[in-house]
Amino acid sequence: MTLFFLTLKNELFSKKSLGVIAFYILSAYLVGRYGTTLDAILSEDGHSVLVDALLVIYALLGYLFSSVLFSGLIAEEVESQTMRYLTPYLSRKRIYLEKYFASVCYFLILTVISLVVLFFTKRILFFPIFSFLAILGFYLYIQSLVMLVSTVVSSQRLSNLISLLMSILF
Repeated sequence: MTLFFLTLKNELFSKKSLGVIAFYILSAYLVGRYGTTLDAILSEDGHSVLVDALLVIYALLGYLFSSVLFSGLIAEEVESQTMRYLTPYLSRKRIYLEKYFASVCYFLILTVISLVVLFFTKRILFFPIFSFLAILGFYLYIQSLVMLVSTVVSSQRLSNLISLLMSILF
């Protein structure tokens, strides 16, 4: 569990992450402030067009952000040989899972913060459970692809390149 929190803390406060955090918060503020033509009120089927539009923006750019931030997560551990210091204490499976869930939680934290900013600017309060579950499924999917590339490719630079190309092409 310590590896999970350490990875999450390192990624939340990294230099690359500050731009992603700023994008999430700024886009939520701008959509909330200037999205007057979009209906922010919850419809009968439990969806909000405003929230769905914001989450589509996050989904479109989330794969790119994930590639930039997390594509070399495992490859960096293998390259710097810090993995061999962890394996006597933790299994490889546990190391991979903790890093995977830390990267997924990173995006969930940003999504929740941006939804709070959106709801604060619109002065409404509701939790879009179906939209949130959809974006959670998407984050789980893209992080699994990024972690797969990071695990298979032993070089961090090559892992970054392959993940970036995949995020642009798909």
